[in-house]
Amino acid sequence: MSIERAKCTNCGGNLQVDSTKKTATCPFCHAEYLVQDAINNYKIVNEYNIQHVDTVINQDESSSTVQLRQMESCISVLKDYKKAEEIARAVIRVLPDSYEAYWGLIRIRTEDLTTCGLSQKLWDELDGYAQKVLALAPVAMGIKSKYQQQWNDFCRMRQALRNNAVAQNQNNVDRLEAQMAQLKEQEKARDDAIRKAEKLKNPFRFVFGAAGVIISIILLIKFWKKQGYSLDFSGYSTLKIIGEIIGLVVLIAVFLLVTGLITGILVFLGGQLSKLFNISEREKANSMYNPSSEIYKLKKELEAANAALEKAKGN
Repeated sequence: MSIERAKCTNCGGNLQVDSTKKTATCPFCHAEYLVQDAINNYKIVNEYNIQHVDTVINQDESSSTVQLRQMESCISVLKDYKKAEEIARAVIRVLPDSYEAYWGLIRIRTEDLTTCGLSQKLWDELDGYAQKVLALAPVAMGIKSKYQQQWNDFCRMRQALRNNAVAQNQNNVDRLEAQMAQLKEQEKARDDAIRKAEKLKNPFRFVFGAAGVIISIILLIKFWKKQGYSLDFSGYSTLKIIGEIIGLVVLIAVFLLVTGLITGILVFLGGQLSKLFNISEREKANSMYNPSSEIYKLKKELEAANAALEKAKGN
């Protein structure tokens, strides 16, 4: 009996095997394996350490088989997907019909069929590899059906994750849109309250301004009558007519000045009086929450959420 170290070709478990035997069963995954293949697998992973793709220099089918085992070790044990891809493409250069190498590329690009968030370009590339695998894999021993099943399972998992991602992103968009609608309502209510408070000033100012004009007109009429002014210039000399006209112009100017002064004072008083009436409305408007900054922030979040939703739909 000659005991050597080995590594299961199915699960990668470390083993100690009797090299005189042809086959054995893995105590970890219970898969049957060829003893020599397990010994070679151990050497590939632990002694050669997959440092160079060019380790195997023979370009015949047997060397490609060893390279495929190297690729399998890089994928399932070392998780070195970059090195695994180098090996897979080296095998394809030698054996363009190697369905195992094409399947290896699918596993590499999806981190051993665990990553489904792929761009459409990458998905098209993987679909092309899958079509080659199914076209090249032999029907015998159920090999082709095995790959078909694994590919279908991966596609279903991708679709399920995609649907879930779309649903989650749609829910997020709906939530943000509902928040935006609520903030818009708050903003509208605040703007309406501010406009209502501002409108309360106008009636007082208008009334007091009109009162100022009326008072000025009354004073003018009284002054006119008191001074005995008349627009009948018959019998007046030219100089006297000119003097009357000048006096009338001065009177009108004084009237306008007094009217402006009285009206301005009354309008000011009206504005001050309006504060006594609309102070509660102003305080109410100013105390209301101003959602402007939050609306701006929410718009940015909504844009990002819509972008994420479109990306989820496209994957």
